[in-house]
Amino acid sequence: MMSANGWLHGLQDNLLTPSDSGFEEVVRYIAKDDPVTAVRIGNALIDRVEILEEFPLLGAPYPKRLGVRKLVSRPYIIFYRFRQRENFVDILRYWHGTQREPDL
Repeated sequence: MMSANGWLHGLQDNLLTPSDSGFEEVVRYIAKDDPVTAVRIGNALIDRVEILEEFPLLGAPYPKRLGVRKLVSRPYIIFYRFRQRENFVDILRYWHGTQREPDL
């Protein structure tokens, strides 16, 4: 089982999760109260993002920002950009759906 501190190391080479994407913040916040749930949710978010390797256009276009898409992993929304030339997915932000939408 992965610890809440080692999340970013499991992503594939063509997926980028920068430290400011909010992923670690989400997992650490949950881990304060329930480390087991933090691992489960962190794994679910990673699994959801890994789908983008095969289907990078799976997420719906985000109309407020050109070139940005959003993928739902309830209750989280994963904002990302697919760079087609490089066949690369940039994860911009993990966001809890009950919060006001982020500035991207």
